[in-house]
Amino acid sequence: MNHDSSGFNDHSGVGLFDRFNCDSVNLEIRGVNLLAVLTRREMNFFDRLFFRANLISRAVADLHGEGVARAEGSADPTARTAIELLEPIKNVMGLEDPETWLRVIEDTWYQYPVDGLIGGAMYHRYYLKESAETTCILLCLSRGTYFNWREEFLTYASLTAAQLGVFQKKIKKS
Repeated sequence: MNHDSSGFNDHSGVGLFDRFNCDSVNLEIRGVNLLAVLTRREMNFFDRLFFRANLISRAVADLHGEGVARAEGSADPTARTAIELLEPIKNVMGLEDPETWLRVIEDTWYQYPVDGLIGGAMYHRYYLKESAETTCILLCLSRGTYFNWREEFLTYASLTAAQLGVFQKKIKKS
C-alpha cells in the first residue's frame, strides 16, 4: 500500500491515510472522490459544524430528554424502553442525522487530541473561539501551518463523515 506522508500525520505515528486503510493515489469512499481538496463550501460547512458542536450536542440531549419524558407518562415499561431506543432524532439545527454528525466530531477529536499539536490549535479555534492570528501567536505557528493543520483536521472529519455515510447525503443536497 502506498501511503502519503506529505503532512497528513497527527504526530502520533498514525497518518491520515493509515487510519482509513486506503491508497493515497485513489481515495474514494462510497463513490465520492475525496482526494481533491474540499471546496470552500464544504470547508465552511465542516468549520461551522465544529463551531456549533456544543449547541448540537445540547439540542440532541434535550430532544432525548423529551422522548424520556413522554415514555415516563406511559404505564407500560416496554413502551418506555421502545420510545427511548427507537426514536432516532431526524433533524437538529438543519443537520440530518445529528447523532452521526456528533460521532464525526467525536472521532475527529479522538484522532487529533487536544494535547497534540493539531488538536491543540483546533481547540483554540473551535472551543476558545480565538482568531487564527491569536492562536498563531500563542502557539508560535506560522499562518500557513495553522491553515494547513485546519485543512487536515477538516479533511479528516470529511473522510469520517463519508465513511459513516453522512457526507454523501450532504453532497447530494448541495
